[in-house]
Amino acid sequence: AVDNFGLYSIEETPTTTPAVDSISADGGVVTISWQGAAGVHLQKASNLANPNWTDVPDTGGESSAKEVADQSESYYRLIRD
Repeated sequence: AVDNFGLYSIEETPTTTPAVDSISADGGVVTISWQGAAGVHLQKASNLANPNWTDVPDTGGESSAKEVADQSESYYRLIRD
């Protein structure tokens, strides 16, 4: 008799939405922190009425980002690729 046997590795898709853990300000610099994970990165928009989300550089797979706190409005979100 012949038995079909296979060994498979199935990569699970994360089921949780990435979330910001904390936001702090010090001397005009804002630090945004989250649980770092592969494929997660921070995006930024200047308004929410008609947002144009752009990636915050060098945040992919990281767990925090520092942004200069100027007087302009900024909104942030975490996304998973």
